[in-house]
Amino acid sequence: MEKLLKYIRSRKQELGEAMLYGNVKNMEHYRQMVGNVEAYQVIEDMIIEILEKAEKDD
Repeated sequence: MEKLLKYIRSRKQELGEAMLYGNVKNMEHYRQMVGNVEAYQVIEDMIIEILEKAEKDD
């Protein structure tokens, strides 16, 4: 799970940097990138929640 979290965080960082430094083709591309970042955030939050629950159960 830690490996997956590391990947998700890396992708979010890459997308954020791409948006920040102007690697966006058009508004549709920007919206797609924002949607990807939001999706990665939801997944990251879910993984963290699962890990925390598993930790409490131990």
